[in-house]
Amino acid sequence: MVLMLLISISIVATSCKKDDKDDVIPVVPGVTYLGSFNLDINNVTFSTLLSNVEEMDEGVTFFTETSSGTEIQIALPDVPAIGVTHTITIDQGEDDPTFVILGDIGVGDEVLVATSGTIKRTSSVDYEVDVLVYGVLNPTTPYPVVGVIEVGKIW
Repeated sequence: MVLMLLISISIVATSCKKDDKDDVIPVVPGVTYLGSFNLDINNVTFSTLLSNVEEMDEGVTFFTETSSGTEIQIALPDVPAIGVTHTITIDQGEDDPTFVILGDIGVGDEVLVATSGTIKRTSSVDYEVDVLVYGVLNPTTPYPVVGVIEVGKIW
């Protein structure tokens, strides 16, 4: 299942590729999004929301941007239960939690997937993330992701 998820994410990411000028998303003044996050991704801090941090049956997802204004999506498919720390492994089950980044964060790959680390759910809306993600197209270099996510809207 994880392989099928990676393949479908890769197909969506490559088929939705736009020109660089189209990747710049303007931040709308006065808009307050629900939820928050603070993640260090490959030693760069991300904390600006471009959407609500939403949780639904499929997991948690939200949009942010790079310092150059490129939109990226962060997703935690199949989140752990409250109080549970899930350890991510390369050969985990199809319904196990994971961490995915879709978009260009400047590492030469637009789909990054966690293959090791932990996701801890500390409350009904709070998560702690400490994972290594690898690019789907170039899976040789790990990129660390560490931080917290607070869900703002539950469906």
